[in-house]
Amino acid sequence: MHDTPTRLPRPAASGGSVLRFSCPTCGKACTAHAAAVGKRARCSSCNTDLVIPPASPKPTSPPPAPARQPFTSRARYTLSCGRCGTRYSVSGQPVGAKVSCPDCGVANLVSSEPDKPSKAQRPPALDQTQYELYEGEDQPWGVHLADQAPRHVSVVCQLCGTRMDVAEKHLGKQLVCPDCGTKTRIAVQPPAEKTKAPRLTDEAVEVEAAQENTLARFTVEEYLSRSRLGQEVASSRGAAAPPREAPSGALYRRAFTCWKSPGLIAVWLTVSVMGILVFCVLGGSVGGGAGVVSLGLGAIAGVLLLVVLLAISVLVAGVLAKILIELLSESSVGGDRVREWPTTDASEWLGPLVTLVVAGVVAAAPALLLLGGILPGGAPRLVWLSLWLGFPLVLLSQLESGSVWGVLSPPIVRTLSRFPLRWIAFYALSYPLVCGPWELVAEVAANRSMKWMYALIPLSLFATITYARVLGLHAWVLESLDRSSADASDSD
Repeated sequence: MHDTPTRLPRPAASGGSVLRFSCPTCGKACTAHAAAVGKRARCSSCNTDLVIPPASPKPTSPPPAPARQPFTSRARYTLSCGRCGTRYSVSGQPVGAKVSCPDCGVANLVSSEPDKPSKAQRPPALDQTQYELYEGEDQPWGVHLADQAPRHVSVVCQLCGTRMDVAEKHLGKQLVCPDCGTKTRIAVQPPAEKTKAPRLTDEAVEVEAAQENTLARFTVEEYLSRSRLGQEVASSRGAAAPPREAPSGALYRRAFTCWKSPGLIAVWLTVSVMGILVFCVLGGSVGGGAGVVSLGLGAIAGVLLLVVLLAISVLVAGVLAKILIELLSESSVGGDRVREWPTTDASEWLGPLVTLVVAGVVAAAPALLLLGGILPGGAPRLVWLSLWLGFPLVLLSQLESGSVWGVLSPPIVRTLSRFPLRWIAFYALSYPLVCGPWELVAEVAANRSMKWMYALIPLSLFATITYARVLGLHAWVLESLDRSSADASDSD
């Protein structure tokens, strides 16, 4: 059973100790006898039950302030015992105090000269203001990489004095100043004289330096062999290597090896599909067959479709021309595959397209201008004959001279008289590749036999790509024969 709380009794006026406390609920000051500690009572103000707490201890006086300590140095001191010679270090002790030796217990005086901090064992660049770069043993030296960078020359504008840095390949050209717009011609500077390296004696050679230089040289060569710059250097070295000699019978044995080139078959199929599509739409619209009109399109839509198809035709023809010229160039040095495929840059394939168009027009011009009026009925056949005989001469002349307008190069023309059997063999192989398929395409197109075009267009494109391969091999054979005859004449 719980004790029934009673009201707080008032303490007697005299006798016994009195407790003073506050009600935890209303805060009223209350008093009670010391003998009532721990009993339950009720506050006379708020009627809250509470337990009479014991008397609180008397507050003690605050501790005295600590005595002022003498000056203590934060430095570290090293002491040597005067009796046993033990060396020990102390810190935080007042200067002038005595510290006992940990071995013999003799008191030693703390001197006023602290120990000097020892210097860190670090590279000089970390303790001073300059900086040094560490390139590591497995990286090429910056000096060697700088030697591989393209050379630049400084040009000063004649009007405003602005200094410009340009590459050496622009020597002799005009440079526009970025500040004032004045054109300044870049003068061709004479080549710098190479200073002769001093001759070293045996005493001047350092073995360690020689090992470092050898390691750096091999590291640079390994770096260049894996980088894009190294590939360019390797390609330039390969271009400077002696040319390959054409083997016997290369014109017939290697005529179709180009089709092993990755991607060539895919390009041939793509161009064939585009050619069939363009020919069917254009041929039907012009001839009244299954073209734009039969598709149910209006006049405006038909014209727009024709414009789009013509643009696609030019694009496909440009890509095909780039591939043909690239295949011919690779074959003329003994290569078997296309190394540089056309990109989205129109300037790369527009030049080869113009070259082939000019070569075709120039090769067919004699038949169109001279023979067309004499034999009107045989004009188409004579045009094909003129293209068959003149196109290889014109195209090889353009490539040899490096210009689209160099249609007759004397070195190429002289090969007709010097190596006539080689030209006869080439013409015998090239006639079924060019004249045969394309003559059939022209005849089928004239008769509007559209069902045969699905087979003739891929066949004609296959023959055209192979013709470029054969023409490149023929140029390779002619160059090898010309070089052999030149070497024979020099030996005589």
